[in-house]
Amino acid sequence: MSLSVPPIEPDDGPAQRAVRTHLLSVGHTALGFLGILAGHATTSETLEDPVFREYLRVLLEQEVAPRWPSLPAADPAAHRAAIVRRLSRLGTAEELARLCLDGERNVARYLVPSVHEAMRAGRRHELSTLAVAAWLVLESRSRGVPSPLVIRDGEIYGTLATDALFLANTRAAVTALRRHGARRALQIHLTSREAAPDVPR
Repeated sequence: MSLSVPPIEPDDGPAQRAVRTHLLSVGHTALGFLGILAGHATTSETLEDPVFREYLRVLLEQEVAPRWPSLPAADPAAHRAAIVRRLSRLGTAEELARLCLDGERNVARYLVPSVHEAMRAGRRHELSTLAVAAWLVLESRSRGVPSPLVIRDGEIYGTLATDALFLANTRAAVTALRRHGARRALQIHLTSREAAPDVPR
């Protein structure tokens, strides 16, 4: 099941709309996985929590949007603000369980490219990786597997399936989610990021 992305303001043209669609889809996917682990039911409910709201802001601002540094006439801050408004509205609240349908495809389509590009460019990517780890935890639970699934599917992860750094980071993120829960794991990652904002992870 692909994510349904209704129009969101501002409207600058095809290139900007494509970027906003990707940003919104990444936000949908990450909030779906992590929100369910935290016990939330909808995007609007999840974003009432300031920890998740800050997570979404930093994820989009620092890990996803930099993929398009030279996009003409784009206003990344306006796009991100529009996305947060869109996901926070009660009237357009998305059920997180629906967002997690076809999670494997959404990981491959939205999260993996963000992680891969951030690693290639030497940027931080731990918040995207945390969303991947959340999906692994959810999948292991749904299949009744005691420990999260092993990453080895090249169709989903591409070259990241054999990347030692990505695998180590994902294992660490899974451990954090299982040990602390989603909300506390997000707090730890965000606090660590504030303490060392320029250190790639």
